[in-house]
Amino acid sequence: MARRFLFAHEDFKSAGWSDELRQLGAEGMALGDGYGRRLRCLLPGFWRRRCADVYVFRYLNDWPSLPRSIALLGRDAFTLFVCWVTGVRVLWIMHNVDRETRAWHPGISRLRRAMVARFARRVLVADPWLQEAALARGIPRERLGWICFGAPQWPGVDARNEALARQIRDFRTRLTQRARRVVLGLAVSDDARKKTHYLNAPDTVGALEDGTVVAMLLIGRYPQGEEFERARTRAHENEYLQVLDETIAVNERFLAPLFDFFYRSMNDLSVPFTAYVASSLEKPLITRAQGALGRIVEREQLGGVLREQDPVPPQIVAIVDQFRADGCQRFLDRRSWKRGAQVLVDAAYSDGEPE
Repeated sequence: MARRFLFAHEDFKSAGWSDELRQLGAEGMALGDGYGRRLRCLLPGFWRRRCADVYVFRYLNDWPSLPRSIALLGRDAFTLFVCWVTGVRVLWIMHNVDRETRAWHPGISRLRRAMVARFARRVLVADPWLQEAALARGIPRERLGWICFGAPQWPGVDARNEALARQIRDFRTRLTQRARRVVLGLAVSDDARKKTHYLNAPDTVGALEDGTVVAMLLIGRYPQGEEFERARTRAHENEYLQVLDETIAVNERFLAPLFDFFYRSMNDLSVPFTAYVASSLEKPLITRAQGALGRIVEREQLGGVLREQDPVPPQIVAIVDQFRADGCQRFLDRRSWKRGAQVLVDAAYSDGEPE
């Protein structure tokens, strides 16, 4: 039987690994998040002996709805049972080491994570720097490894990105009329509450005494909650922030000549794909000393980590001026979709092919 990997979540990451799995003589297929497709792929395993060789768990987010979250727990338990009965090998890509991005019911979330970790033959964190944190949370060293993403593949330039480019140029022009120099940042993300740059963006921008202005374009829907609502109001009132409170498929490569740095801060133990985007474009990634991102940026020399005790805008100017892209190339040399696919194959077949 041909090697076949079933991914529990469908996105550009599963697509990137699947493309490279084909080069290794394997097949990768993403099931999506729906119940029906997963059942249609797994149930035939009962009478065909095996529906695939490998099942890859990924995100284990839940929902505000308690019944729906309980249903997800049951779905995962059933998936593990089918894999056990049919001999399918289980891997878990632990994108978030400490907790899931959306854990509305912490008890259920912890139970799902413990259950998948118990049955997975390998637990793969999303960067080598996260292995220590996984060990501290009880993942056995002999079952722990790390996987990676790869360089981004940008889509074509659509009308929305062309309009966004004009908006950035207009924003920079307005600032240039009353500033000696404009250092412009870009922050693009979704509405996860762990993304703390929504909260601290107003404190990140401002004017320096020498006439330099640090400004930023903030793209993405704000997370729900009073704290984020207050931050949204502050951001819209800040003259050095341009806020687009909507979801846009941004082509950063097309916009790269218009800004000077990426900004992202997160309070969990995960690696945002922004690190790969910034490295590919050789732009500094600037973050706060929170979560894992600050340590990765510092160790890999991808940009800079802001010191909370000092004024922020001067630090950003210094990081941008002193940035060298050598670390970006080293970061990407060690991480690629091809390496990620090879890690999956090695993790699944470390003890040989299934009989």
